[in-house]
Amino acid sequence: MSAQIVFDLCVKKGFTMGFAESMTGGKAIATIIEIPGASKVVLGGITAYSRGLKESLLNVSPKVIDTYGIVSSEVADEMAFGMKALTSATISVGITGNAGPDKQKDSLDLSCYITILLGDQKYQMHLIFDQLSRTEAIDYTVDSLYEKLVEILS
Repeated sequence: MSAQIVFDLCVKKGFTMGFAESMTGGKAIATIIEIPGASKVVLGGITAYSRGLKESLLNVSPKVIDTYGIVSSEVADEMAFGMKALTSATISVGITGNAGPDKQKDSLDLSCYITILLGDQKYQMHLIFDQLSRTEAIDYTVDSLYEKLVEILS
């Protein structure tokens, strides 16, 4: 439901979108691509699950990963900025996280970070889902992203 609202708002405003995803495995872009006419809004996306692809495709700094961890707001920022550089999209999204079931060595919880770039504005989200299954955590992340986008665009 929220993805449809985001789509409609983007069409109305002439906005485009680019997605850099890790933990969500492409589900964020897939959600809006299911809407007929998605090409009016969606420019593209990269699912960079590995560190190497985050670095090579999205220009995420190895130093940032080493300093803050692969699951961090700083990495989500760099993923979003990398997607913006690749696509020049009006809205660029970066998502990195750990949906479990195991926690990563540099993470205290199962969580994700989302960065949304809209023009010169940057919006950040940190979601924690220790009590959710892997699938529930991914769904919760995508739902939360679209709810936030509705809030930002309305």
